[in-house]
Amino acid sequence: MEQVHKILTVDYRAEVYLFNHEAYENCPEAVFVNDWFSTHPAEEMGEPTLVLYPMMAPNRRTERRPWILDFLVELYPRVINLTSCEQGKKYLHQPFQV
Repeated sequence: MEQVHKILTVDYRAEVYLFNHEAYENCPEAVFVNDWFSTHPAEEMGEPTLVLYPMMAPNRRTERRPWILDFLVELYPRVINLTSCEQGKKYLHQPFQV
């Protein structure tokens, strides 16, 4: 992971944010953040936008940790939150790109 981070940040000058997860957080697939949120630049949505998607598996929902959301909201002040669809058992099954 460190090599990929170096290539992205040094060679491509990309901003990369690394989020760790601990076993006690019960987030077995936390590496796949593209399943629960996507980000969109102002050029695409009129202003920087964060979209939160519903997750079918309850243990995947724990990936939406408050400190990560707080960080993302600072970068993307407009939030489209679709997580309430979980109550109606409506989910998206196609992965999105971050």
